[in-house]
Amino acid sequence: MPYVALHHAGRIHYAERGERRPGATPALFIHGAGASSAIWNMVLARVARVTHAVAIDLPGHGPSDALPSPSLAGYRDATGELAGTLCLGPSLLVGHSLGALVAVEAALAWPDKVRALVLAGAAPRLRVDPTLERLLRDDPDRAAGW
Repeated sequence: MPYVALHHAGRIHYAERGERRPGATPALFIHGAGASSAIWNMVLARVARVTHAVAIDLPGHGPSDALPSPSLAGYRDATGELAGTLCLGPSLLVGHSLGALVAVEAALAWPDKVRALVLAGAAPRLRVDPTLERLLRDDPDRAAGW
């Protein structure tokens, strides 16, 4: 299981498949709230046939350390810092739900580092059930079961 220590996000877990190939854009997968990089396992296996693929466990998800104050900006920064640490270069960002919002924020913050976006289950404003929001903040281990 690969981990990386990030300056602003602590210890972050990620999954990585495939090789870097000349001319092939790497893909970075970002899961939704309460999920983990595991949702991308089958996709990573297929994408790895053609390019380098990475899936992050956002802070406070999977085995990654939590942020003191979780925020969209914090998730964006952790994703960007992971991409920089792994030297991905301009990448395709694939995001689901919250991950789609993180991907959009990353594209706006670093347009030179985002080659394209694939957004699933995305909306300009996603309403998060207050119970889930409280669980993610106060008891993240119970959030996945919720």
